[in-house]
Amino acid sequence: MTQTWRYPLPWQLGQWQQLQQRWQQQRFPHALLLAGEHGLGQLGFAHTLAQTILCQSVNKNTNAEQAWLACGTCQACQWVKAGSHSDYSLLQPEETGKAIKVDQVRACATFLRQTSQQGGYRVVVIEPAEAMNRAAANALLKCLEEPGAATLLMLVTYQPNSLIATIRSRCQTLKFAAPRSDIAQEWLQAQLQHDEAVTAVDAKQLLNITHHAPLAALEFARSDRLQAYQRLLDDLCELLAGTMDACTLAEKWHKDNLAFFIDCLQMCLIDLIRYTNALFLQYNQPQAIQRLLQSLGPRHNVHTLFALWQQLLDAKRLLNSATNPNTQLLLEGLLIGLLK
Repeated sequence: MTQTWRYPLPWQLGQWQQLQQRWQQQRFPHALLLAGEHGLGQLGFAHTLAQTILCQSVNKNTNAEQAWLACGTCQACQWVKAGSHSDYSLLQPEETGKAIKVDQVRACATFLRQTSQQGGYRVVVIEPAEAMNRAAANALLKCLEEPGAATLLMLVTYQPNSLIATIRSRCQTLKFAAPRSDIAQEWLQAQLQHDEAVTAVDAKQLLNITHHAPLAALEFARSDRLQAYQRLLDDLCELLAGTMDACTLAEKWHKDNLAFFIDCLQMCLIDLIRYTNALFLQYNQPQAIQRLLQSLGPRHNVHTLFALWQQLLDAKRLLNSATNPNTQLLLEGLLIGLLK
């Protein structure tokens, strides 16, 4: 499906205007930390910012109020779109779900120290930044301590607290939060209308499930993730009812997509915490999650729920590490935590 939207997205305009002002005042930071939950468009924002900085047209009109956005047509913009711009590098794990390694970060540092081939900035985006192992993070820290002239390093993170404090302190943080319900629903509905296969999907329900992260909701609609999420909720209800044991459920789900399973557990856990604190949002939930909330809510206090949340974060860090954990055992531990 062809993308029908442009960055910055409606809920990103404040961050974009802040950076535009810094650019025009010639006080642009050398390192940015784009922090927020999955599904809010931080990577697309970073890519568009890189294209804008490298654009041959926009750099000639930096004082014009409306000029600070890539033209999309110059040679530099075409190179960025094709992924072949000599002064732009995107650093991600070599395999999905794996760690970003120290050699990758060292190559990034070498790239930033080189002279720009186009006579402007050199830009690197690292995503997700929390996927760096300890050695990679330390290598990046050296790069942040001695930034070169006309360089920009952007770290996209969905778990900012997983980054070492010394890295966070050397970056200017831009926080991305879920948009207001009306903005998210209007944007999502506009995207769904361009796809005949998903026009019957309830935009409000998708946003409720993904906690108002519009791109995550759109990903759910355009894939089988919504159906998988509903199957997972049914399985969890069976687990709590005692008709399925933790080992059987772990064996079933670890073979598919453990990262997706953990994401779904986090979605459920957010609702459970709200429910336990009498902050539960009054919106229409699928029947399965209503049963799950009813089963778990009275049995769990805030302390046990936050302990389980920490287990989920630890599991994500293990998945992003280079240690190749036993995913079935990891999942069994999480499920047993639900039953305690």
